[in-house]
Amino acid sequence: MAEKEKKFLTSKEASDYLSVSISCIQRYCHFKVIPYYRPQGSRGRIYFLKEDLDNFILGGRISSKAEIKEKAQIRLHEMSER
Repeated sequence: MAEKEKKFLTSKEASDYLSVSISCIQRYCHFKVIPYYRPQGSRGRIYFLKEDLDNFILGGRISSKAEIKEKAQIRLHEMSER
């Protein structure tokens, strides 16, 4: 039987998933860089959805030089039509 994938990750699991330290995860939470969940009465325990961590990674995409050049050309073309 295949192991069921966990819905929530612990801080340690999240740090492993993102390849950062636990203190980095704690800073991300403190400054509200990544979304997290704190169940009522959990006394400091926090959890993360893998989907939220994926979105965090995908949100930091840097465009290639070719993409930037293409966007600039489109923008210049739009401005010249005004």
